[in-house]
Amino acid sequence: VPGALQTSSCSTIDTTEACIEFKNSYIAAPLLKKAFAPAMVQTNQNSTLTITIENRNSTPITLGQDFKDELPAGVVLAGVATGTCATISTFSSTNEVGLTSGSTIAPGTCTIIVPVTSATAGDYCNTIPMNAMIGTVSNGSIPVMTGNEDIAEACLKVVPNPIFDLALRKTLAPGQDSIVTLGATVNYRIRLFNQGTVDATDIQVTDYIPTGMSLPTSTQWTATAGKATLITP
Repeated sequence: VPGALQTSSCSTIDTTEACIEFKNSYIAAPLLKKAFAPAMVQTNQNSTLTITIENRNSTPITLGQDFKDELPAGVVLAGVATGTCATISTFSSTNEVGLTSGSTIAPGTCTIIVPVTSATAGDYCNTIPMNAMIGTVSNGSIPVMTGNEDIAEACLKVVPNPIFDLALRKTLAPGQDSIVTLGATVNYRIRLFNQGTVDATDIQVTDYIPTGMSLPTSTQWTATAGKATLITP
């Protein structure tokens, strides 16, 4: 409007018009979550890694770069990646999974699912950092850049395979002299050790009788062809 802007010395002399457009829509950052199931496995057994992506906008997110989740050192992919997200990729690697650049994430949630494994026992944790996923969302005619603002973390515990590992130690029984007279009874002590991670059952213990010695009558041992076998329940 002419003359609408005035100072002590002058006023506007022509019509000047400017416009600004305000959008009511809010651009929400994508939410990322990840989990291993089960969270504890034995070595060389599979766990399923699931990455959940949530687009809280009313229009798709278009990725401007590859989105990659790199597995912890010592954990590798153990099969084909599937899920409900579009263009899932492992990028020709053994420890990465994600979505390729240009992928679109529709409003709502989608998943990336892949089996993983480790040959070494240990605790494996990793995170998807902030802005690991970068894309644009249409806000009317204007594309707006957005990225994940949260940090997604998951841990996998790998334990050794359950095994029993038996060891045996034979010594003279406590109080038994190492020098005896001919025909005397010699008592030995045999100790068993389980160095494994699970109980051992149905154990059979066999001791070899030295030449010149014999097994006295016993309710706990039987002797056959120079071998003494412990009678177990």
